[in-house]
Amino acid sequence: VAYNFIDEASFRAMVERDELLESALVFDNYYGTPRAPVEASLSAGRDMLFDIDWQGTQQLVERAREDLVSV
Repeated sequence: VAYNFIDEASFRAMVERDELLESALVFDNYYGTPRAPVEASLSAGRDMLFDIDWQGTQQLVERAREDLVSV
């Protein structure tokens, strides 16, 4: 629905704490998907749709291969 913008130090801290399902540096900007809201939605039985680049997709393949459908 919306992007949440944070500073680079906060983003890097989230990466270090493994709080992102996927993350990438694209054209000098950092992007990532927070883990907690996704896991909460999946636990509630909802499917998730991501619009991410190949780097993020590759990370999701490594983390959630059995639950992932890619187009």
